[in-house]
Amino acid sequence: MHTLLEYDGKLPVYVNITKGSVADNKDGKGTAYGEVMFKGKADESSIVIFEARAATNFDAKPIHKGALAGSLAKTVIKDEGFEGRAIPIDCPPAPIEGATTVCYKMSGNSIFDGNVRPKKSASILMAVSFSNDKHGYTIMGSIIERDASKFDANKDKYETGALNAVGDMYQHLVVKP
Repeated sequence: MHTLLEYDGKLPVYVNITKGSVADNKDGKGTAYGEVMFKGKADESSIVIFEARAATNFDAKPIHKGALAGSLAKTVIKDEGFEGRAIPIDCPPAPIEGATTVCYKMSGNSIFDGNVRPKKSASILMAVSFSNDKHGYTIMGSIIERDASKFDANKDKYETGALNAVGDMYQHLVVKP
């Protein structure tokens, strides 16, 4: 189930339910995902989105440490239209012992099938895997600006906002394997 919640009232504004056997990723590794998103108004022309996805790898074959975190990040980067353009960044320490983390920054226009989207965004993504790479999650903070000239005039402001959004989520995150 994928749910988009309106930030102020926490009411669902979009829900997509798929069969339990259907997963978002197309890599054939037997991983199933669920996600939740909160959306809020940042100012007159931009919004902030907080997104979290959880994943379980049902494949009985062992995979190398960190593979699920990398796979989760790759899936989100592709879903956001930044394939090949996301920049790896340093991650804060993982909130649980033995976890693997990967972090990325995405900034600019999303591109899907060669088509550039007019809105610009800045996003910070953290992917975490644990329990022998059988479970993992991602958290992402994004600032989406409809007015590209505002984004271009102060790109750092949007990237800092996205980083702060992830920091706020991560700071209060409690994970129990």
